[in-house]
Order: sequence, then structure tokens, then C-alpha cells
Amino acid sequence: MAIYDKKLSPMLASLGNFSALKQDFIFEPKLDGTRCLLYKIGNKIKMLNRRGNWFQNRFPEIVADAQKLKGNLILDGEIVVLNKKGIPDFNLLQSRDQVENSFKIALLSRQIPATFYVFDILVFGQQDCTKLKLISRKKILNKVLLEAKSLKHIREVLFTKNGLALWQEVKKKNLEGLVAKKESSRYEIGKRSKEWLK
Repeated sequence: MAIYDKKLSPMLASLGNFSALKQDFIFEPKLDGTRCLLYKIGNKIKMLNRRGNWFQNRFPEIVADAQKLKGNLILDGEIVVLNKKGIPDFNLLQSRDQVENSFKIALLSRQIPATFYVFDILVFGQQDCTKLKLISRKKILNKVLLEAKSLKHIREVLFTKNGLALWQEVKKKNLEGLVAKKESSRYEIGKRSKEWLK
């Protein structure tokens, strides 16, 4: 499938007013990290950032987990490093994201491990999931992650229909914010969409 050979750009959220949203939206926490498209082709893992650079060599712990996933796929998510309170810490992430030395990368992957929080799936096997509704993609993603055994560094971003409750939780934990996504939204590669709001 040709899409596996392409450097894709992620779908982006637009700024929006949450108070005007109707019932057909779901809500996710906005994580303070590095956006990543993760490609798995056979046993080969590639990770692409928003600048269009491959950077899988910097996160061997995520690569090792991704190799446990079944089938070929492309996932979209955010790489974060959690602090001792379990909150994403961008400064800790930067201490990982800029390192080139392979010995130091291996050391930091144990001392300051990163986690890939996945919220979407673009391709699964030969299926182009971008044409499916978000809620259908979420079901495929959930199944893919559940079938993999003992993932430590790949997690699914949980979502809810109750934006107010999630907003209160986000404020309590001092997280970055919320993202609202229309349940019927298709994945628009490289576009900033009004169907995803932040």
C-alpha cells in the first residue's frame, strides 16, 4: 500500500468555542508533548514528527512496544514524559527529544521513559481508515491495542462525551486543556479542521 511510503502530516485542531458544541462531539485531554505519526511495516518502526523528521532512534522504549502490535499500521498520537505525579512534563520530554548520542538515548530511555499516547489510526493493514468516522477508527484502535500484550510505553488516549467533567479533571491536574472531536469526523491528512477543536 503506497501510503506506507509517504511522509504524512497529521490532522490538526482549530481554535473553537466549546460552549456551542452539540451532542455529537467527544472530548479528550490535550497532552503537552510531541505529535507523532508511528508507522509499523512488518517489524520495522518509523516515527515522524510534525516537522517531517524521522525520530524513532530517540525513543527505543516506544519502538520496542510498537513491535508488539499486530499487523501493519499508522497511528497518530502524542509522545509525553510523565513527571513523578503522573503529569506530562514538556521540559522532561525536551531532555529526551534533543539527544543524538545512542548511549545517552539508551540510558535516558530507562531513567526518563516516554509514553506514546495514541488517539487515532490512519491505516490498518490494507484498510485506509481515514475515510471512516472517528468513532469507528476509535474502535479499531482499541482492538489493536488490546490485542498487543504488556504494552508499557504505548497507551490509548481515553475519551468521554462529558466535556464538563473532563474539563474539571484537566483543571485539577493542571493539564494543557481539552480537544473536542466530532464523532463523525473523517481523518483529513495535513489539514486544520473545524471538526476538531481546541
